[in-house]
Amino acid sequence: MTAIVAVTGVRYVNVAAGGDVPAALASWERSQLALGRALLDRCRDIGDSSQFGGTFRPGDQRLIFGLYGPGN
Repeated sequence: MTAIVAVTGVRYVNVAAGGDVPAALASWERSQLALGRALLDRCRDIGDSSQFGGTFRPGDQRLIFGLYGPGN
């Protein structure tokens, strides 16, 4: 898996950033931070619904874990 990620990263640098590694990393970092923030927001919402809001419902589709969204 690591090799696949490395190859994908090299291709990204070559295609998206024209070989400019710092620019490619900056672009990648922004997208990864946004992804992490969205995941954290969803997890906080789930936690708040079970501990404070009283809206937690077992079987709710939003409870399915997924990095990109429930089940994804």
